[in-house]
Amino acid sequence: MTVWYNPADGSLHDDMDGAALSLPSWPLGMKEATAEQINPPLTLEQAQAVQLAVIAADFQTAASASVADSNGNVWNGGESSALSIYGAVQLAQAGGAATVSLFDVSNAPHALTISQGTAVAAAIGAAYQADFAKYQGLKVKIAAATTATEVQAITW
Repeated sequence: MTVWYNPADGSLHDDMDGAALSLPSWPLGMKEATAEQINPPLTLEQAQAVQLAVIAADFQTAASASVADSNGNVWNGGESSALSIYGAVQLAQAGGAATVSLFDVSNAPHALTISQGTAVAAAIGAAYQADFAKYQGLKVKIAAATTATEVQAITW
């Protein structure tokens, strides 16, 4: 397939089998399109929008990654996990319990002391906060970039 460029109006046309060139309705003055005409470079604003979407997806992936505690137990990551675990610990403590039952990433139960449960929530929360800080920093860099190339170099 050949892609053709119409300099009169800037439009692109394809000629799958070469037959379209001989049609009377085919615009005169067509030239074979260059790679830049087919896929023009992004403007700064377009590059920023694309890169913001890319790092937002990267942040979601990183922020929800599993987190290991100091005992080697692996827990679901993310802000909601940290808040859920902390809430469970606080409710257990408010009810007078000395331990709380929490479930790890494999759904295995763990009977933890209130202090241990709080440490698990804190570890997950700290991992989330580190990812969030990185995400915010990258958004600032993208906004401050002055060229599309500079924006595209900003990655997770």
